[in-house]
Amino acid sequence: MIERVVELRQEYGWGKLKLQVLLRREGIKIGQTRIQRIVNKAGLKRIKNERRYKLRVNRRHMYAVPGEMMKQPGGLVYLDVKYLRLIKAGPKVYQFTAIDHATRLLRIKPFSRITSVCGKMFFEYLDKYYPFDKIQYIGTDNGSEFLGDLEKELTKRKIIHVFPAPRSPKQNPFVERVIRTTIDEVYQRIGTEKDMKEQQKVLDRFVTVYNEIRPHESLGLKTPLDVYKMLRNS
Repeated sequence: MIERVVELRQEYGWGKLKLQVLLRREGIKIGQTRIQRIVNKAGLKRIKNERRYKLRVNRRHMYAVPGEMMKQPGGLVYLDVKYLRLIKAGPKVYQFTAIDHATRLLRIKPFSRITSVCGKMFFEYLDKYYPFDKIQYIGTDNGSEFLGDLEKELTKRKIIHVFPAPRSPKQNPFVERVIRTTIDEVYQRIGTEKDMKEQQKVLDRFVTVYNEIRPHESLGLKTPLDVYKMLRNS
């Protein structure tokens, strides 16, 4: 726990309140006073504003993705995560969701935690199961689960990580909409399973129907798989 407080402080330079929120997302219960003591003891009392400013400046925004790239399968894939616990006795579910801009091909994987390690694992899952030759751009919000380990992996693979523009509405409406659909058609109708393996099976069935069977009005009543095949062969 102490190491995690230090890691988050070094990565973001945030104060005890924000660090407490991040730690709670990871299931770590700790008071703000103790967080501050750990920060002070580690010699991290002063925040390096220069480093934080550099990180912000170097970020690319979603509007910078070339239009032609967005029309290619795997050109821009949006990621998002949603905390779901619709059954009181059920497990915590952090649903990591990805949807391709061009084809709307969907992938979902549930985790019991929300960390950048999980973000990296989800990307590796996408790399294995998406049919694209390569994902070119990844679009996410500024959540810590999409920084750290995930960002390092994207840099290593030369995949460009883009974020919403400052003071702009969320620029990944496709993934937000499909998460809402998942809530309506999976969690509210079926509920959550007892473990992640069973939850993954339920979500895999939903994803198969979404990608291969369900007609999408936004795609001219084609399926995402139909659109992928059409674009691949064009």
